[in-house]
Amino acid sequence: MRQRAGAGLPAVRRAAMTGSNQYARRGGGPAVTAVQPGGLARPPADEQRLCRDLYGGQCDMPVGPHRWAHGTHPSLNMVEFAASNSRCPDQILRDLAASRMAQIKELVAGNPSCPYDVLVMLADDRDAAVRLAVAKNRTAPAEPVLRVLAHDKEMFVRRWVASRPDVPVWLLEELKADREVHVRCCVARNPASPAGLLELLVRDEAQQVRQAVATNTNIPMALLEALLRDVSPEVVNAALENPSLPAATLAMWQLVHGSRPGGS
Repeated sequence: MRQRAGAGLPAVRRAAMTGSNQYARRGGGPAVTAVQPGGLARPPADEQRLCRDLYGGQCDMPVGPHRWAHGTHPSLNMVEFAASNSRCPDQILRDLAASRMAQIKELVAGNPSCPYDVLVMLADDRDAAVRLAVAKNRTAPAEPVLRVLAHDKEMFVRRWVASRPDVPVWLLEELKADREVHVRCCVARNPASPAGLLELLVRDEAQQVRQAVATNTNIPMALLEALLRDVSPEVVNAALENPSLPAATLAMWQLVHGSRPGGS
């Protein structure tokens, strides 16, 4: 006999695995939120039962009232709460990461307490929104998670990796050669990009990339002054607006050139 999906798990965890809603509120009315002293919201009585199923009795975690105001799907509310809560036990996050519901996996992927092995697994998830959530997670390790995401097929995932201020230089070196201009722009703007990398991007054929370099406040002064001579007015204007440009250099440029390119 074929075993039912999620058999043996607590009922609310089984709901996350299968997408069922056996805990749906009867009557269809909106959930009523109880507020504890101090203003922390607490789930209503039926959802406290779900919380006990999910947390083993630990149902005093604070949560905003909006979490309990969806009305007809308290089981999904509870699972979403668990998946996004930084105090959720590791094993429950592992269970929820195996859900067939993309929105649940996305919340787990963005949880700052998400276990290392779960982040590794979700970095290779078939759903791009889940992979993006991993890329945004500040606890995602460079190896292997960010390395995998730096080569993701979706440009917006690679863009987020290239924008992270904590991304290792060796990954920025790889991303500077990305086929998408927008990814290279993120590398060019990233304050973590070293001088040698910016020097290469200053010679990028795409005007948008050179313009992005000109906005980087950590750019070496020699490179910033070189961008003042760029053929693109947009690049020159970006360099002139960089707060790192010395006032004396700006005054000299205005003395020689007058108004900014484009008459601005």
